[in-house]
Amino acid sequence: MHRVKNEGGNSFGFYSAESSVAWTRDRLEFEKELRTALNEGHLQVLYQPIVDVHQWRIVRMEALVRWPHPTRGYLSPGDFLPLAESVGLMEQLGEEVLRSACTAAEKLLQAGKPVNVSVNVNPRQLLYGNFMQTLSQVLNETKLPATSLILEITESAVVSDIGRASDILIQIKALGALIALDDFGTGYSSLTLLRELPIDILKIDKSFIRALDQNLNDLTITQAIIGLGMNLDLAIIAEGVESEQQVRILLNHHCHLQQGYYFSRPVPYESLLQLMSETDLSSPMSIERLCSSVRVN
Repeated sequence: MHRVKNEGGNSFGFYSAESSVAWTRDRLEFEKELRTALNEGHLQVLYQPIVDVHQWRIVRMEALVRWPHPTRGYLSPGDFLPLAESVGLMEQLGEEVLRSACTAAEKLLQAGKPVNVSVNVNPRQLLYGNFMQTLSQVLNETKLPATSLILEITESAVVSDIGRASDILIQIKALGALIALDDFGTGYSSLTLLRELPIDILKIDKSFIRALDQNLNDLTITQAIIGLGMNLDLAIIAEGVESEQQVRILLNHHCHLQQGYYFSRPVPYESLLQLMSETDLSSPMSIERLCSSVRVN
């Protein structure tokens, strides 16, 4: 049953003792490998630039975790985060990503390249762990100003207990950090969350951006989200930008914070530093020059 669910559901499978034992052994081995990777620092934190196309500069970066597994290949979060959550490793993993991201942002700040760093927060971290204690400790250790940190939450992280989530987010904002609502537009409770929670940033889900230049409905929804955010005095970030046409459409509709493969894939810290060094942040540039400066193949 669990294997069918993990493979997308809407299907069926037949039980056999042999397959059950094989599946259990594989899962236990995968769990052991994940614990080792986490304890020995084998997980990799990459950074994807967020570009202010209006001001022509990289102003933020999102921290994204990857696992270069020795035999299973390069694993994305969807390949191992569900396991981490089910076996109680999510808080440890989240703390390590947070610490790495804050350390990288502080290095950039000291190098005269101040950018805000976004870190995704898992529901288990936020609602059921000692998140505020961990956050304060990491900020103290890394010396990063809280104002340079953006914590990204999804609707699923807070919808089960909006009251508790609101209390925690208020404490986070009291430290000076910002709150972003990720994947906005894909959940049934989006507008309720905007009313109940202290949100600073809306991130338009990439599913609306993917066909922005081809699908009138996606364009209409994107325009509505941008207008809603502007009227609520929220910053708007478009995720999943992959073409120059999408860049121009978003810019024409007053969405100038953009993120996606058109600008850069997630890259290691050293590569991000190189991107920022190669990009002239002091003068306006054409979109074409900006994109050719920061794009990573």
